Amino acid sequence: MKKLLQLGLTLIFVCITMAWVCTAVHAQTIDEIITKYHESMGGLDKLKALNSIKLSGKMPTPMGDFSVVILKKSPNFTRTEMDIQGQLMVQAFDGETAWMINPMMGSTEPQKLEGEMSKSIIDQSEFEDPFIDYASKGHEVSLEGDEIIEGVVRFKIKMVMNKNNDEDERTQIYFLDKELYLPLLVKTRINDMEINTYMSDYQEVDQGLIVAFHIEIRMAGQPSQIISIDSVEVNKDINDDLFRFPASE
Repeated sequence: MKKLLQLGLTLIFVCITMAWVCTAVHAQTIDEIITKYHESMGGLDKLKALNSIKLSGKMPTPMGDFSVVILKKSPNFTRTEMDIQGQLMVQAFDGETAWMINPMMGSTEPQKLEGEMSKSIIDQSEFEDPFIDYASKGHEVSLEGDEIIEGVVRFKIKMVMNKNNDEDERTQIYFLDKELYLPLLVKTRINDMEINTYMSDYQEVDQGLIVAFHIEIRMAGQPSQIISIDSVEVNKDINDDLFRFPASE
């Protein structure tokens, strides 16, 4: 259970980060689809003006509902908190160091993360939507046609992030609704394990942005994890110290 909770927190971090991502008469280009996707999420100007976001919600588990808070701030600060029966788990990145506090492993002291766990957090730490100015970021995007997902035809978009960078290159597959252009599924891989993140219940929040309030994470061999968002705050002042690895006293 302890290992599942630790893995679950990592997946919430990664998948929330990703979440925070009709047949036309003529064949639509990938850039036309991306433009409509940005319009569906509130508009490109509003997305570019976004500099912080706080999502508060809960994750149902056999041990009860765990409160979850996700803080993200430009350019690449992130912090995820989970209250497990009064014990606070934290996973964060301050732009330099990935770290966590995991009382379920017997310690309330912050620990620096290394290896694949650190890399998985750093890889997903970029605050700005990856489709914004994707080429200048070194990403390659292609329309892979349509695919039927749970009985519905979706646009299938492949993004190769950090193309031709052997150390940081990775691939994510996005499936967009063909009428609303909202992302409904994102597929990625962490430690050679495919992670599928399903998003639904999109709602308008402050400043006209559109956010998914229901997120379901599925991976082979593990129960689905559901995150229900209760509230979203955007462009609030968030102290950088919340993201930094705590200094020793």
